[in-house]
Amino acid sequence: MALQERKTLGMELPRQHVHYILKSGNVEGERPLSTLILAYPERAKTTEVMKFNDIGAIVKNDLTAYGLAKIIAEMKQVEKAILHHLIIPDLERIGARNVTVRQQLLATLQILMQEGLTSVTTHEIQLECNPPIRLGVIMCTTPEDLGDKRSIFRRLSFLSRLIPFSYDFSKKHRADILKYIEEADHLERQHFILKDQSKTKVTVPREFVDRVNICAKIMAYRIEEFASKKKGKEQMGKLVGIRAKEDLLCYLKAIALVNHRTEVTEEDFEEFERMFRHFNFGLKELDYK
Repeated sequence: MALQERKTLGMELPRQHVHYILKSGNVEGERPLSTLILAYPERAKTTEVMKFNDIGAIVKNDLTAYGLAKIIAEMKQVEKAILHHLIIPDLERIGARNVTVRQQLLATLQILMQEGLTSVTTHEIQLECNPPIRLGVIMCTTPEDLGDKRSIFRRLSFLSRLIPFSYDFSKKHRADILKYIEEADHLERQHFILKDQSKTKVTVPREFVDRVNICAKIMAYRIEEFASKKKGKEQMGKLVGIRAKEDLLCYLKAIALVNHRTEVTEEDFEEFERMFRHFNFGLKELDYK
């Protein structure tokens, strides 16, 4: 079910992507998906992400590994039980911190995105998590803020844990947005409230699994190429696509769940293919008429 508002300005795809990523937190037996949304400044990526108010998500623009652990430690058990996503609307502030802080946070995020956080012990924090807390992470940034190829946020170990989503505007798209702002319609903000705490099992017929295999190899290659410091065959071939396949199958299940289905259909896969065109770092223009 598409998320609508009076004037969409061609932002349906990024908005739906965020919705599917958040909905992955409701798919039984799957770890919540993570994504890095990449676009130039003034492309409304942060605005779209901030429209979502999910009962299972926390929003932080700036944080440290210690600060994140402290937030989780101070939560009630019932809050921890439904927590499935961390939203970072703008990665720039974190990128501006010193390298040690960034490395510590990156290590914590990788644990949360994969095996899950089990414990944190510091002078002020005594945190034990049973079961481990797994969080998907939704991050927004620009090509400039992502940094050059030496940036820790371009490490393969980090990027391989998420789905990249990039986009840009056409000239007509930009012109219509300027007109929209002149009319002051941008002041009419809409929010999407997501209150679902349930976990639902979703099945994927074999025919779709086979088709996802191809997409997983493509996405793994795109991630590896972007993360590589030097382009060349000797730097490539480390990713098989297993993690990408797991993520894309979960994404497909999330699409079905948003469409109130517990089994993936051809219609769900067509939507998956539409979204997959932006699962890269190429800043492809959004379809806009």
